[in-house]
Amino acid sequence: MKLERREIKRARIEIIPMIDTIFFLLVFFMIASLSMVRMKGLDITLPRQTPLKNSVGPKLVITKSTAGQLFVGATQVTAAQLSAHVQDILNRQPDTLVIVNVAPSQPMQALVNVMDTVNALRTPSGQSVSVSIADQPVDFQGNAASPQESIKTSNLNSTAVPSIALSRKLKK
Repeated sequence: MKLERREIKRARIEIIPMIDTIFFLLVFFMIASLSMVRMKGLDITLPRQTPLKNSVGPKLVITKSTAGQLFVGATQVTAAQLSAHVQDILNRQPDTLVIVNVAPSQPMQALVNVMDTVNALRTPSGQSVSVSIADQPVDFQGNAASPQESIKTSNLNSTAVPSIALSRKLKK
């Protein structure tokens, strides 16, 4: 009598479920590792940008050029003279809008230093000074620099104020 032998089935390893499982583990560990990272940033609330109204009053532009020079209007001043020079102008014209124009190549600390100086000043009536930060180069009158002035600026490696002042001196 001949007995029938059962055929031995070989085990098949299915690769697709294994790939799914490995992908799930990868995603799980990536998300878990992100929650373990300590964020070392400061929580700050940034001011919202509001369009500058066309003010009829006088404007005073404080510029920090790429070379690190400080200008109040078209006059070059040192950091020590900045406060006294701006306060003198504010005493004569209390409704002056101060526009801070810092070259993009300057470190953020340059903007902070100028803003700290301006924020410490008061008008003769004791009010704080109106301040605006220029988000594009402006001339010493507070108007947006034209493309030609921007070209002069890039050639001189400074902001619009020194290039305008220099071009006016050269024309005379």
